Amino acid sequence: MTGWVLSACVAAATAGCVAAPVQTSPEPTAAPAEARRCEPGKLTCRHMRDCDEALYYLRECGVSKLDKDKDGVPCESLCLR
Repeated sequence: MTGWVLSACVAAATAGCVAAPVQTSPEPTAAPAEARRCEPGKLTCRHMRDCDEALYYLRECGVSKLDKDKDGVPCESLCLR
């Protein structure tokens, strides 16, 4: 990525000042989110690490038995603390 250095021009306040390109590094990016996948053996709340994982398995993997009372909240023991 190329940026422009103007501070020397402003500080010198000269009429003939030309901004010079300077190589800058790109903004750091956040680490990628943990890649999730539906593992066939994870079918009950006791297999879930946390509420986020239970929600993922309910919504993305179709493990409807995680939401016994059908209120949209899986694994109440994890998600309603």
